[in-house]
Amino acid sequence: MSSRLDHAAGLCELSTCALLAVDEQQRITFANRAVSGVLGRDRETLPGASLLSLVAEPERERVASRLRVFTEKADLPMTCLDAEVVGEGESSRALSWMVMRLRDESGATVGLLLGLREVSEEEQASARRLRELEDIEHALDRFSIVAATDRRGRITHANDTFCEISGYTRDELLGQDHRLLNSGHHAPPFMKGLWSTISRGQVWHGEIRNRRKDGRHYWVDTTIVPFLDENGRPYQYLSIRTDITARKEAEAKLVEEAALVRLGEMAAVVAHEVKNPLAGMGGALELIRRRLDDESEERKVLGDVLERMGTLTELIDDMLVFARPKGPSFAPVDLRRVLERAVADAEPAEGDVVPVELDGDDLVVRADEAQLHRSLLNLVLNARQASPSGIPVRVGWEVLDDEAIVRITDGGQGMDAETVDRVLEPFFTTRHRGTGLGLPIAMRTAEAHGGRLELASAPGEGTCVTLRLPVSGPRG
Repeated sequence: MSSRLDHAAGLCELSTCALLAVDEQQRITFANRAVSGVLGRDRETLPGASLLSLVAEPERERVASRLRVFTEKADLPMTCLDAEVVGEGESSRALSWMVMRLRDESGATVGLLLGLREVSEEEQASARRLRELEDIEHALDRFSIVAATDRRGRITHANDTFCEISGYTRDELLGQDHRLLNSGHHAPPFMKGLWSTISRGQVWHGEIRNRRKDGRHYWVDTTIVPFLDENGRPYQYLSIRTDITARKEAEAKLVEEAALVRLGEMAAVVAHEVKNPLAGMGGALELIRRRLDDESEERKVLGDVLERMGTLTELIDDMLVFARPKGPSFAPVDLRRVLERAVADAEPAEGDVVPVELDGDDLVVRADEAQLHRSLLNLVLNARQASPSGIPVRVGWEVLDDEAIVRITDGGQGMDAETVDRVLEPFFTTRHRGTGLGLPIAMRTAEAHGGRLELASAPGEGTCVTLRLPVSGPRG
């Protein structure tokens, strides 16, 4: 190997181009005769010195970054860059660098070979413009989500920020189109209008909700710029996006709070004007029903009426809890005892039998027992109603990293992605005569306790609801 390198060094010595060789630590190992004239330094003083010590101080970080990227990309045979070097007497001069790999006989990289030449003022101006573009690209890559697509919409470039926020690797994104990220939130006319605009060569700007690889949603403020060919037709598109998820969540929170104020006012009126009279009517009808023959048609009708009145009362109660939530009163709570009581309260008086299996050790958490019981009762009721007769509901709990985790899994048919996206919305329900507030109340209770509620479901696979609570109560 040494004879091969000696032969290469001899050829480099004869070259009129200034050549430097550096090892893997970027220490100079060789400098030919032409180097002295180009660098303005005695070449005999160079071996052993750091390559970056030759570079003007303001440019060292940029050059180090470029060389680092080059060395990491083993499939890249060479790279070019422009940088100022400092000669003797602190004088500086602009040089163009051509950087290639030095390999041993096995093909392994053992260093770099640099060809250096002085550049003209015109070339320097061009290099400055190129560096400005590189700086802009770096800034965009650092703070924006950048992607390029061909005219068919297939992704040809995805920066690191795009990969990070989407959860996909670059290899998973390249060659795909943005339907990979479609959350289903936007109606077809919205996307059709977007494509109609950019296909005419016009810039499009708007807000889009996308879906990460793990299923979570995120919002982006998006600008799509068409690149036009000589005929004025787009040949590629550049999209620059900014993550605005936090802003959209804050806006949704403000809307929800305003809606809650109106709902609270309405719930107060309903509770006063409807709930109390409803209770009196229910009592009177129940008294009449008991006096009727067990098999009479009138008794069955009254039973159905009372059931519907019960559903209405449940809706009013849920509205009051949801519209005027009370802060939790924390105390030590036996989680198993609360779960056993919730399961017992969820047992129907008659009808299909759905067993509930409990699995977990004794565990005490800091929580509001009444609120926790209400949430768990709603979750168990949902699971029982989703499961066919005879198919058990499984309730398990454990502690992981100072977090109590309760998983309630039904044996039902599961939900599609669109339904999963909506089941936590107030008043959305898939149940016959459901209020649509059970899950939102459970979610709000979890958050008030410093925890969270998670759903996992797929068609044909049932649904698992996970309640996570800090064992010692809310942090902070």
